[in-house]
Amino acid sequence: MKSSKRSRRRLAFPTVRSPASTAGSLAWTKERTGLSVAFRLYDLDKDDKISRDELLQVLRMMVGVNISDEQLGSIADRTIQEADQDGDSAISFTEFVKVLEKVDVEQKMSIRFLH
Repeated sequence: MKSSKRSRRRLAFPTVRSPASTAGSLAWTKERTGLSVAFRLYDLDKDDKISRDELLQVLRMMVGVNISDEQLGSIADRTIQEADQDGDSAISFTEFVKVLEKVDVEQKMSIRFLH
């Protein structure tokens, strides 16, 4: 006597990646690693968040005495306000990545010389 229930089988196809998608994945991995390194430079206490105080310390190291503490505080406050999506007054790695996805870092960090 045959069973009236059919057995269901699934056929799994291997994922085939084109050279372009592999190169894109490698580029994304390389970029994400670079962003992770950059994030760790700001996350001084290694708690996986960039606080206002940590951001201020790094900004002071970057600009020295060329900008007043008041101006640096304003920059830190605006940066956190723009990046902080979960309202914890800090920047997580995910928030850091989202902000930098909108910015052409190479263009922002380069100095253009006029000929």
